[in-house]
Amino acid sequence: MCGRNNSLTHERWNKECSEPQWYYSLDQVVTDLLTQNGDVPLLAVAELGSSKRSVMWAPELLVNWRESQSEIDIAAIIDGKVVVGEAKSNSKLKTAKKSTDKAVSRFVGTARLLQADHIVLATTENSWAEVAVTAVEVAVKKFWTSGPLPTVSQLTNLRPRKQTPSKPDVSDV
Repeated sequence: MCGRNNSLTHERWNKECSEPQWYYSLDQVVTDLLTQNGDVPLLAVAELGSSKRSVMWAPELLVNWRESQSEIDIAAIIDGKVVVGEAKSNSKLKTAKKSTDKAVSRFVGTARLLQADHIVLATTENSWAEVAVTAVEVAVKKFWTSGPLPTVSQLTNLRPRKQTPSKPDVSDV
């Protein structure tokens, strides 16, 4: 119970051991974040903002529009530019419930609603599936009927820096 004294005495552990066994674990929030690939958008925003002066970001947004909902993995303002992105541990945009075209249509439509200056596709894989990149390019041309088109880029090979000494590859689409 929180706030209650709990003395660590020899009587409280196995008497055969000279001291108690220690166990370490991550907080459940961190465990859930890692098992559900929540680190991918964090790694992406860290890389996107690594050499920038100003970075404001929000973790995973649920945007309600046109009587539907859309999830945005990356929502940031970096050096005054609105950045919207999809972050995956694979190289595909489709889900079990949605085809690639439907997922991309909803994602790019939400990026347009948010007036994104930049759309980023971030993944831990070496590259994005060509069908995903093409679908985003087509959807941008379809949805952006006025105003400047956002730049679209890929951010690949996302890994924690301690595991991989090389920087992720960023390439314009």
